[in-house]
Amino acid sequence: MRVALLTLATPLPDRPSIGRYNIAQCKAINALGHTAEIFTCAPKVPQWTARLSKTCDRHASRSGTHVIDGIKVTTTQINFVYSKLIRERFAPYFPQTVSKSFSSQSISLLRPKLKRFNPDLIVVHGIMPWAETAVQLSGSLHARLVAIEHSQSDIDRIETCKRIRHHYKKMGARFDQVFTVNQRMMKTLSMAGVKRARQIYNGIERVEKAHTVRSNSDTFDILCVGAYIERKGHRVLLEAVSRIKKNNIRLKLVGLPTVPLLKHIKKLGLSDIVEVLPEMNQSDLREQMRCADLFALPSWDEAFGLVYAESLSVNTPVLLT
Repeated sequence: MRVALLTLATPLPDRPSIGRYNIAQCKAINALGHTAEIFTCAPKVPQWTARLSKTCDRHASRSGTHVIDGIKVTTTQINFVYSKLIRERFAPYFPQTVSKSFSSQSISLLRPKLKRFNPDLIVVHGIMPWAETAVQLSGSLHARLVAIEHSQSDIDRIETCKRIRHHYKKMGARFDQVFTVNQRMMKTLSMAGVKRARQIYNGIERVEKAHTVRSNSDTFDILCVGAYIERKGHRVLLEAVSRIKKNNIRLKLVGLPTVPLLKHIKKLGLSDIVEVLPEMNQSDLREQMRCADLFALPSWDEAFGLVYAESLSVNTPVLLT
C-alpha cells in the first residue's frame, strides 16, 4: 500500500522537531511493509523577503523535496498562509471560506505530484484546512481518505462555534475514517455529528534496551521539550526552578525560546542555570531524554503528550500537571 500524508506541520533540516509525529507515522507505516511519504504546502514568498526574518528566509529557500530520517517530504509553495490569526479567529466562523480558499490554491499544484506517487490511501492531518482539498484529490486519484485530528485546541472550538461544528459534520462524512488521539476529542467529534470517529493513542518507537545513562557530575539536569506557546507552561517551570534555585540544578530547553521568555529567564536570574539546546533530530532528542535526571513540561492542555511517553520509555522520571 502507498500512503500519502498531507500536513502543514513538517520537519525541516533546520527545524527537525516540528511535526516529528508525521515522520514517526511514516516510519511506522514503512515498518509494516508499506510505502509512506509526506506532502505539504508552504507559503510562496519572494526571494527578496529572505532578509526580513528567519521565517521568511526559511520559506524563500525551501526546497521542493528533502529527506528527514529516511522519509521523503515534498513541498508545494502556494499563495495561502494558514496563520495563527486565520486558524484561531477566522476559520471557526468561516470554515468553508478558509477550506475553499486553501483548496483553490493547492489542488492544481498538489495533484500532479500525488498522481506520480499514486497513493492507495490519503491521510490528512486536520480536517481544517485540508478537507475540501483532500476530498477532491482522493476522488480524482481513486484513493481512500482518512483524517487524523491531533490538535486539542482545534477540536475544542467545535464546542463553542456552530459553523465549525457544521463543517466538521459535513466534511467528516466524506472521510472513510476520522482518528483522534484521546477520548475527549472523540466525544467532541461525536457530539458534532462525525459518525466515523475512532480513538487510537499515539505511539512511539520501540526501545529495545532503555538503559539509564545519567551524568556522573553533581549537576541535576532537567530537560524540557515543547513548543513555546503559553499552554505548555514554560513560565511555570521557570518560576518553580527559581524558587528552588541551587548551584547543582541545570534546566535544558530544546530550541530557541521566544524573546519574552528569554527576558523572563533573565528577570528571574536564571541565565546561569538555563541552557538552550539547538533543535535536534529524533535520535539526538531521545539521547537527551535518556541522560536527563528529570523531564518536566507542566502543560495544562495536551491532546496526548508524546514527549512524556518518550521520556518514560528511556526510564527518565517525568513531571507533568
